Amino acid sequence: MTDLMVDLETLGTGVNSCILSMGLCAFDTTGEIKAIKHVIVDDPLGTIDKSTVEWWLKQDKAAVACLFDGHAFPLKDALEQFVAFTRAHKCANIWSNGPTFDEIIMRQAWKRARMVDEFPLRFWASRCVRTVKMIRAKLKLPPLPVPPQYGIKHNAAHDAANQALMVIDTLKHVL
Repeated sequence: MTDLMVDLETLGTGVNSCILSMGLCAFDTTGEIKAIKHVIVDDPLGTIDKSTVEWWLKQDKAAVACLFDGHAFPLKDALEQFVAFTRAHKCANIWSNGPTFDEIIMRQAWKRARMVDEFPLRFWASRCVRTVKMIRAKLKLPPLPVPPQYGIKHNAAHDAANQALMVIDTLKHVL
């Protein structure tokens, strides 16, 4: 079974936040990263928070550059890429660093873009990285080294891959 890790970079923290980029990572919870995708998003109808913009201005230049390094896809096209990725890798569960952040923003963007089909993953397929982080801390597992290929913090694809690697490693210790 393949799972999907989603990481969003946004210009806000609310459910209708403007999405800047989307990181997707298909993985097998027993240990394999199957595919990674980074999608830069043009989301003119999403909300922008001044405090989040100020936060971005303090981030590493490499992270900010990732937001503008390539073609920005209109929100609907970006969400269609999400659907295609999910289907191509037969993803059954959706993980995020809080279903109350990344996933809920994705679901609201779905409505904002007036997507015809329903969201490709059902609500019962939601999984939470924050819960796994808490379990990892309780077990006193060491932090994972960040692989060089996933080393830019706040690059949505890198963050998604690193989160998937952390979930894979933690589940090896508890299952």
